[in-house]
Amino acid sequence: MPGASRCSGSLRAGGQGVLALMASPLAPGLFQRAIVQSAYGLPSHTRPRAVAMGAELAEHAGLSGARASLDELRRLPVDKLLEAQAAKLTLAPSFVVGASVAAAFGVDSARLLDQLGRAKVLVKTLHPGVTDEGQMCREMVRDALFTAYAKRIATLHSAKAPTWRYYFSHRPAGRRSEPGGVGHGGEVPYVHGNTRICDCLGATPDALDDAVERRVGDAWAGFARTGALPWERDDRVRGFVMEIAADDIARPRFMRPRLNAYILAANAVQRGVASGPAAR
Repeated sequence: MPGASRCSGSLRAGGQGVLALMASPLAPGLFQRAIVQSAYGLPSHTRPRAVAMGAELAEHAGLSGARASLDELRRLPVDKLLEAQAAKLTLAPSFVVGASVAAAFGVDSARLLDQLGRAKVLVKTLHPGVTDEGQMCREMVRDALFTAYAKRIATLHSAKAPTWRYYFSHRPAGRRSEPGGVGHGGEVPYVHGNTRICDCLGATPDALDDAVERRVGDAWAGFARTGALPWERDDRVRGFVMEIAADDIARPRFMRPRLNAYILAANAVQRGVASGPAAR
């Protein structure tokens, strides 16, 4: 649709890529809508580390290392990139199979509370009603790395353009009897309308899964057409989230104390990194 190009990215790197495009001074006018799914609040690698890895990858692919041009790198065939990935010439984590996303990034949620020391008491106040420490660690990792990061980015973006936020908690028929919550990227099959062909939901979708798929697909398609979603916008004051479950549930001030605490902690870490030796 002319004048209504959409940029969408899901599952970690895709979401981060969309955010990078939104912030790039080279991208104005390329798209008018953006959907970011499952971007994460983990520290990125330093530029020198990224440049060094790029040079190693180019050398491995038969190019002239750090002297390789962007055109040469862009023309590399997929098999060369897969060979480089197999040789560990990548800064990205591997596919997450049978493990949490946090584990894939090297975050040991089982040891996290012990590592917090005295701050452990504060974390417990942010997760009232959770008595199992394993569950608390999982929630802390989820909210610190993903839920709070989404709020932080949405709050910043809402000062410049209309912004909406969602929280996907619907569990498919094949997973409803299992402990825990929705897996990372659990909404993706519903967004793309392929719950019946992805073989990723643990069982054949039921009528409730079909209804959620239609509702989510219609919302995303509507956003692509009109630039709006069928729920209240989010901003710094409202903190509004639409929880996508068996039914849509409006969540004003969603997890506000918890997420604000994790955002403050992330800001402190970022300031510390920015003032460290690598930034000077």
